[in-house]
Amino acid sequence: MKSKECGDEGADFRLPEGYSRMRSMPDDPPESSAFGMQTPGCTCFLMLFLIAPGYAVPLEDAAPLIDGIHGLLGDDQGLVEARCGRTSFGRALAYAIVKTAEQTDGVQYCFTLQAAYPSFVLNTQGFFDEAGTTGLRDAAFFEEAVGEGLVSGDGRGWRRDPYDPSYVRGTS
Repeated sequence: MKSKECGDEGADFRLPEGYSRMRSMPDDPPESSAFGMQTPGCTCFLMLFLIAPGYAVPLEDAAPLIDGIHGLLGDDQGLVEARCGRTSFGRALAYAIVKTAEQTDGVQYCFTLQAAYPSFVLNTQGFFDEAGTTGLRDAAFFEEAVGEGLVSGDGRGWRRDPYDPSYVRGTS
């Protein structure tokens, strides 16, 4: 992804095989790039665009990122994971995964990743809707968590917020 504003700092990215470029919609951010993919278990949509560093989430400290997400979650949403770190090239980054229980069926997972460049931040947003038989991912992760001793077999602790057990809003 290159932009006139980034000069030689172009944000290069690689997508997994199977994604196709899509047309941006009129309300999408300027200079955004959209991609989609359909699998038997998921409908996938990704959008990448550049933002000014002042509009980025905290990239060095996950605590304000987690607090901000908690303040925005709806009753049908839960925080799955939020972290800050560095890319293999040393760029500061932050990402979060939020799940939303869809009223019709299944769960939508929203993935947001921001990576810092000297004069801009690359923002990546992905939306992944369960398709077909729903709940398979949840069941697979639950079994793995039970196997690793992270939660009990009766499900206690499975739906709690991963960063604040007292946080009860939404559907962790």
